[in-house]
Amino acid sequence: MLIHKVGVTGLLKSDLFGLLSTLDAETERRLHRRNYLFSLDALRTPDENDELSRLSAELADLGFFNSDFKDPYYAMFVRKMTQHTRFHKPALSPEEQAEQDAIVDEIIDAILKEDDAQ
Repeated sequence: MLIHKVGVTGLLKSDLFGLLSTLDAETERRLHRRNYLFSLDALRTPDENDELSRLSAELADLGFFNSDFKDPYYAMFVRKMTQHTRFHKPALSPEEQAEQDAIVDEIIDAILKEDDAQ
């Protein structure tokens, strides 16, 4: 058995436990909110801009990168994936995980096709 090679985080996120994240619920909520606000782009209100800045600073203090995603492909992915809020929960069923994986593949395919067209 190779379980000892994946580490605790890998084990918790494996099919054995099915957790999506090892983060606490509040940090997970703040990450989702930051990404949602980021995805709004020019549609953000001044209050939402302030909230995005505050959340980004708080999360940076916890070791998470800033919401100013340097990689344009990752920024596009975050904008698209943020629209699928039904996956924002601690654990997914095998069916939900398969559905999320399919959506991720679709988003990546669309980003790559868009890049090829340019």
